[in-house]
Amino acid sequence: MALLQACDAVRRPERMKLLLDACELRALAQGAQGYPAKPLMLRCLEAALSVNAAAVAGEAVRNGLRGAEIGAAVHEARRLAVGFAKLRGEGP
Repeated sequence: MALLQACDAVRRPERMKLLLDACELRALAQGAQGYPAKPLMLRCLEAALSVNAAAVAGEAVRNGLRGAEIGAAVHEARRLAVGFAKLRGEGP
């Protein structure tokens, strides 16, 4: 999740995809068969993007959370989604 945050991947997923493409091209240029982390990272990105932030925020408000607590609830939902995506196995 930290890498996704650093790349602002939820707001700008194309940045993450470009970064992964660049990593893959570099690996290929160095004689590798590809960039093995790419499928996992794409799966994690899709998981983070699949979280309905509005629904999570709404539930947080109904539970009495305010301000930064709401943002933290959305972040935690994304973190959990990414964690489950990592457990799912290979492929995007």
